[in-house]
Amino acid sequence: MSKSRINIIIGRSLLVLLITGTFVLLIGAVRSKELKLCTGLDIQIGITQQKGFIEEKEIATVIKEAVNRKPTGTPIRQFDLRHIEKLVEENVWIKKSQMFFDNNEVLHVEIEQRIPVARIIDKSGASYYLDSTGFTLPLSNTDRADVPVFTGMPIKRSARLQHTLLEMANVINGDSFWLAQAAQINWLPRDRFELYPAFGNHVVDLGDAQNAADKFGRLKLFYQKVSAKKGFDAYPAISVAFGRQVLATKAAVAVPMVDAGKAMQVFDQIVKTNRRTANDEKEQEDIKRKMTRDVITSRPNPVSDKPPDIKNKGNPTANEKTNPTPKALMPRLNHN
Repeated sequence: MSKSRINIIIGRSLLVLLITGTFVLLIGAVRSKELKLCTGLDIQIGITQQKGFIEEKEIATVIKEAVNRKPTGTPIRQFDLRHIEKLVEENVWIKKSQMFFDNNEVLHVEIEQRIPVARIIDKSGASYYLDSTGFTLPLSNTDRADVPVFTGMPIKRSARLQHTLLEMANVINGDSFWLAQAAQINWLPRDRFELYPAFGNHVVDLGDAQNAADKFGRLKLFYQKVSAKKGFDAYPAISVAFGRQVLATKAAVAVPMVDAGKAMQVFDQIVKTNRRTANDEKEQEDIKRKMTRDVITSRPNPVSDKPPDIKNKGNPTANEKTNPTPKALMPRLNHN
């Protein structure tokens, strides 16, 4: 046998031994890690501008039940992370979960939650939330989301109507003024909408609500330039259904002129109150999360089909009919 042939055999043998040794060390390291104990939980719930409905203690409870004991002090080999992730994702408020152990044997849990962007009350009386993708979310017995409320909605909606609804919700949620002022939006036949404001005794015809950002922008400008001077009850019917214009119908009875500065101060106060409420809720939620970190004894919040009272002024309560009584009748407009 030639010397070169011997060198090739020796080289291959050394390579096999190296690979085998590495594999053995890897298996040993994995087994050694599995024998170690979990030293703690680090649960991170994705931060969003809107309020969510998931608490760390609910996630911790699922993990505790999955391993049938308190996670801290449990051997890592008892954690089937893929299985636990699926169990966590059974919660309707959780979009996705991811879990892993770090080098200190701390179990990290990353949660992506579903955030409601609109509340729906349909013609059957059913009430629920929608997230940004149109996914249906239940109401909660213990909390509520400060989101626009859509009433009289069809039980079955077309893809176009669903898109329009979510587009309006995004516009309203993106402006603290509208989040405070747009108390209720009611669906009408032919997929038209009308808005009932929290401040002012009037009804706004939104038409088919396409190009929602433009329509709400024109309406806000009308409030600032006209209603602030004439009075917010001077025009019981306002329409932004047509492009590049705002149509307003005067009240049958003359409405006294108002101080524009004071009127806008009222609007500013609405927005400030809404922001302060949102900030207070966020601070309370942050405190609650700190207090419940690593606590795994509480049960998940129950949900109910019965809608709680709606916070925004002008919205129907649970005892009221689905179809609201208009504050002012909107004259029939020719859309042709």
